[in-house]
Amino acid sequence: VAYTDFMQMAVILIGLLTVAVLVAMRFDGGAMDVINAANDAGKFEFWPELNAVAIMGFIGTFITLALGSIPQQDVFQRVMSAKDEKTAVIGTIAGGVFYMIFCFVPMFIIYGATMLDPSLITTHMGEDGDSQRILPEFIMGTMPMVVQVLFFGALISAIMSTASGTLLAPSAIIAENILRPAFNITEKGLLLTLRLCVLVFGIFVFGYAYLSASAGLTIFEMVENAYLLPLCGAFAPLAFGVYWSKSNNMGAIASIILGVGTWGSMEILTLQGHEFVMPPQLAGLLMAMVGMIGGSLLSTKR
Repeated sequence: VAYTDFMQMAVILIGLLTVAVLVAMRFDGGAMDVINAANDAGKFEFWPELNAVAIMGFIGTFITLALGSIPQQDVFQRVMSAKDEKTAVIGTIAGGVFYMIFCFVPMFIIYGATMLDPSLITTHMGEDGDSQRILPEFIMGTMPMVVQVLFFGALISAIMSTASGTLLAPSAIIAENILRPAFNITEKGLLLTLRLCVLVFGIFVFGYAYLSASAGLTIFEMVENAYLLPLCGAFAPLAFGVYWSKSNNMGAIASIILGVGTWGSMEILTLQGHEFVMPPQLAGLLMAMVGMIGGSLLSTKR
């Protein structure tokens, strides 16, 4: 998986950089025209407004990706593929820094595209528009065929990279750690079990994607939601389990129940029209920590 993802990320890098260079060449001042326009429009204002709702929303958005991605198995796939501990640490930090820097490339492309063709904003940012179509339509309408192949090749690579890790990770965990010891499965049987798990998870994910799309969720919102469950249900048990000597199984169970329960309840109430100062995922994370500490200490005393 790590080798395959490396090749797919190389395709993504080449494709997006090519598009970015061609977009910059459309402006007399090059990339600086886009950067200066974005700066004048306030797009580089990083910190939120000084009020409770904005600050809580900012923190909630940050921890969703910053902490919610840590317990996910695609991270562990890369870490466990490293030859030693030092390589795992350096590779993780270097990859994170590179990821943050490279995120600006698609942002640059999108902003440049809307400057070159303002009708994209009018069409796709309106009430019945779809902002996800801005970049693909810009590529299809203005870029040469070679660039279109590079871009959509990069897009497909990103999808394949995410899908492969997402399907293989939980399938391997359930087949190897749960089903194999429970039913004394042989090596040959384990391979068949793993394949069946991949099939089941594939069907489950397809159903989730279909229901989410039917509910009007964008791809970004689906990805964001995928980080919320690990954030509220897995981050606290993982972090406390590694760094706190008094953590135990009961604390982990209490953490999962309180974290996921709080987040899920607040999400349902939000959909029903209730408003909260604290985002559901932030409340879920805090309650997960409370459950981890309280459950571990209470079970130890007994």
